[in-house]
Amino acid sequence: MNKLIVYKKNELSATEKGKLLILELVATEKKTKEIRQALTDAMTEAVKEANDWGMRKYEDDDIRLNYIDETTKLTFDLVQFKKDYPDVYKEYLKEVATKANVRVTIK
Repeated sequence: MNKLIVYKKNELSATEKGKLLILELVATEKKTKEIRQALTDAMTEAVKEANDWGMRKYEDDDIRLNYIDETTKLTFDLVQFKKDYPDVYKEYLKEVATKANVRVTIK
């Protein structure tokens, strides 16, 4: 049986293969969160160091780092535009197809 989920007696349940996949997904998501946090921490430290040392660029065989100063930029306030000009907003909406997918939420 290749199914991940079975339906019996009005109830959905995971097969052994499905349970293994779920465990793998949970473990992978946890590792991903740890890696993202480590990357965020490393980038924060790199920005601090670059700023402290006045470094603008670093490059070696494995990596290139460019320090970008803090700045401001203009952004489009879509929420306010939608409130102020709902008809114009609707004119520019377009329907696009999306691929089927499974949304996974790790608790």
